[in-house]
Amino acid sequence: KSDLFIWRGPQVLLLPQTIERLRNVIDLSTGIEYKVSAAVAIWLQCNNLFNQRYQRWNNYEVLGLNVLGGIRLTFDQKQ
Repeated sequence: KSDLFIWRGPQVLLLPQTIERLRNVIDLSTGIEYKVSAAVAIWLQCNNLFNQRYQRWNNYEVLGLNVLGGIRLTFDQKQ
């Protein structure tokens, strides 16, 4: 799985009555999942692979490169 987000930076209103545009953004994320058995799967997700520092909204900065992983257990499977 992978996601590529490209968008133009939003406009923000700064005081006194000036409008500026935040930076344009390219954000790439990717993830994998491996099914070990019918009941167990492991996964890994990597976000913001370009490690860009940007703001989705004024003064709300996103995290840089981050990696998440885990184990998924599935119970009560109908056979």
